[in-house]
Amino acid sequence: MIEINNLCRENNIGFILTENMGLASYSFLDYGPNFIVNDKDGEATKSFIVVGIEQGEKPQVMVHEDKRHSYQDGDFVTFVEVEGMTELNEAGPIEVTDCRAYSFCLKLDTTNFGMYTRQGTVEDKKVPKPCPFKSYEDTRCNPASVTEYGCLDPLDMNYFGMGRSEQLHLAFAGVALFYKQENRYPADVEADLMKVVDNTKQINASFKERELINVEEVDEDIVKKVAAYSTCSITS
Repeated sequence: MIEINNLCRENNIGFILTENMGLASYSFLDYGPNFIVNDKDGEATKSFIVVGIEQGEKPQVMVHEDKRHSYQDGDFVTFVEVEGMTELNEAGPIEVTDCRAYSFCLKLDTTNFGMYTRQGTVEDKKVPKPCPFKSYEDTRCNPASVTEYGCLDPLDMNYFGMGRSEQLHLAFAGVALFYKQENRYPADVEADLMKVVDNTKQINASFKERELINVEEVDEDIVKKVAAYSTCSITS
């Protein structure tokens, strides 16, 4: 898989890998180091009423308090029908920073612009952004560093299962090493399951020394379950 992925990266070919081990599965996506995202969230753009704009190197923009804006640092916005500081209407997409509930700052020097007087709306603008992906070889050792969109997350927003994703990731590595050693997936027998556990512990110790993904203690129960059902394929 590493060889195939590197070949795809060299030839600018997208690479998608998925593997199902019963109830446990994973997917890996690599569109190369030069991939561009044209729409990072797929959401419709939103506009808000402007009530104030400062003059300065990092001017603050205030929106009407009847509606919190939804912008985040790094978004881009455009202005229309602004009076006084009319230069903003032709300024094109401007990056925003220091976003608060009803205000944000512009990465644009408005010191020499006209003084804002009234009116105007601001709307976010979809701007292509670079989204470099890392290789499968690098990601296997440190999945949380893939991209701003890729990491190991808890199972839900209440942080139930914190650390479970890391345990599963290491268990997959333990099974993969078993396959490399035996040229087969482990059977649901104690000897095979314990060999996968030992593999996983060795991998975890190695990763810990190299300051890569690791856990304080390998959960043998999780590893054994992943190994025991690794030959199962569940489809809908």
